[in-house]
Amino acid sequence: MKKTLITTSLRLIPKTLQNKALCKALNYLFLSAPLGNLKGQVVKLNVTDIKKSWFVSYGDAGFEATKLRKVSAEIKTKLNVAMSLNDKQVIINALKNDELQVTGEPNLAEAITNSLYALDEKRLESISNHLFSFFNIKNKQPQKAPRLDIHNIKDSDLTDPLNVDFIRDEAMRLESTDLKKALQLMLLAQKVRPNGKVINNKVKTYQAKLATTN
Repeated sequence: MKKTLITTSLRLIPKTLQNKALCKALNYLFLSAPLGNLKGQVVKLNVTDIKKSWFVSYGDAGFEATKLRKVSAEIKTKLNVAMSLNDKQVIINALKNDELQVTGEPNLAEAITNSLYALDEKRLESISNHLFSFFNIKNKQPQKAPRLDIHNIKDSDLTDPLNVDFIRDEAMRLESTDLKKALQLMLLAQKVRPNGKVINNKVKTYQAKLATTN
C-alpha cells in the first residue's frame, strides 16, 4: 500500500468524517477494555511519518473527537504499523520495539498499553477490512471465512461464548446498514447474556430507532 495513496485520501476525506470513523473504530476495538482512568482525558493519536494526528477524549460514551489540545497521553507510530491492524503480532512486536509508543501520564499510558496487548484478533481483522474500505483501497490480504453464517444461526451455536461475541459484534457492524438484522442478532446474544450491559443497551437503542421509523 502506497503512502501517497493514503495521504491523498486523508486530504480528500473531511476531518469530521475521519474523526467519526476513528472514534467508531476505537470504541469497537476497546469495547471491553478497562479504560476508566482515561475518563475526561485527551489522547493524541499521531502517525509521525505522514505528519497526521487526531485528538480524542474518553467519556461515558467512549471515545469522541475533541478540539482540546492539552493531552494526557499520546499513541505514536508510523503508517506501516497503523495499517497492520489485522495482525496482532505486528502490534505486539511494535510495542516491544518502540515502533508503537504510548507516552503520557504513567497510569494512563499503562492502561492504554495493556489494552493494546489485549486486543481481540477478530475485531482487529474486522477493523482492518473497514479501514481499507474507508480509504477505497482493495484489501489484498487473504480473507478468513466468517465464524458463523449470521443468516442461519442455530441454538447450538449459542453455547459457545466466542460465537456469542461474534454475533454481538456482527450486530454492531450492521447497525448503520441493516438495523433490523442488527436487532435480531443482538436479541440472540441477549438470550445467552441477559445481564450484558452493552447488549442490553444496544437492544434498547435499536428498538427505539426502529420504533421511530415504523
